[in-house]
Amino acid sequence: MKLLVFFVLLSAVFASSIEDLLQEILLADDDVKCGDGNCDAGEIDSFCLADCKDEIKDLVCAAANKHNACGATCPILQQLEPKLYGLGICGQVMTEEQKYSEVCGAACPPPECGDGTCDAGEVDSFCLKDCKDEIKDLVCATAFEKGVCDKKCPVLQKIAPNLYGMGVCGGVMKDSDKYSDVCGDDCPKPRCGDGRCDDGEVARFCMEDCKDELRAQVCAVAKENHACGKKCPVLQNIAPRLYSMGVCGGVMEWTDKYSEVCGDACPDKPMCKDGDGAPWWCRVRHRRWCPWWARRGECDKNPAYMLRCCAGSCNQCPDEDFESELASLLHGDFEEEVAHPPMTNFDF
Repeated sequence: MKLLVFFVLLSAVFASSIEDLLQEILLADDDVKCGDGNCDAGEIDSFCLADCKDEIKDLVCAAANKHNACGATCPILQQLEPKLYGLGICGQVMTEEQKYSEVCGAACPPPECGDGTCDAGEVDSFCLKDCKDEIKDLVCATAFEKGVCDKKCPVLQKIAPNLYGMGVCGGVMKDSDKYSDVCGDDCPKPRCGDGRCDDGEVARFCMEDCKDELRAQVCAVAKENHACGKKCPVLQNIAPRLYSMGVCGGVMEWTDKYSEVCGDACPDKPMCKDGDGAPWWCRVRHRRWCPWWARRGECDKNPAYMLRCCAGSCNQCPDEDFESELASLLHGDFEEEVAHPPMTNFDF
């Protein structure tokens, strides 16, 4: 009988202990609640700012210090720790404009030029002591992008004045150094066939890299010399040096007309007629002689007359807009007559 009573009492004790344990577990679950003032386990990972702002800030500061980003503003975290950034650090733990050094204090001190580490922001502040290699890389990339690898340092003043103003010439390289000498493969010496039309390659007639640029030059020369309707070999007479570089066969075929290759840059037929928009004394008296005068070079010798009366033959059609057309209609017939070129030795 006593043994039975013992087992009954023991069972009651165990039942009471299990019930208490379950109750404690339930209470513990109720205690883990964001906003209760306690930074409980798991609340950092769930980004409970209400309870764990200081702990989360410490985590952010440690990450910034690890990546030498103390001198950078908040958004750099997106590159360094995207998962942490995605929790909404910028805007909640710190503002977008704040630097980590301003928020973290001693946990992420501001970069100091000369401490041996190239921290975020020290390239922009031109800290040569810590970031000479990084600054050199930036300079070489800029020189390569602008196609000046075969130029000497001072050209940077024209292509990147802000970078030049930091003292690159004298700090990173000498004034007499070429970028190709300092940068090596990052900014190699221009080479015909490298796919880039570098400075000087048009003059050296590098067809592989500068075909479009050479074509534009040829078209401009053909138009200037009123040869748009002519075939390629005429270049031998009007620009022998350019012809000798192999334009015929390289830029265009021997039988091609410049108008066929150049399009609007050198049209075969003028886009206006001789006498269009010109005073009466042009239209009535001398217009039929315009082509002959143009062949004789009068477009250059007597532009006051030729460009006004013989624009078509000179391939120098004026821009047609409403104001110029209206002015011609209102005043064209009252313009003072200009002396025409001489009419001797006709060769019609």
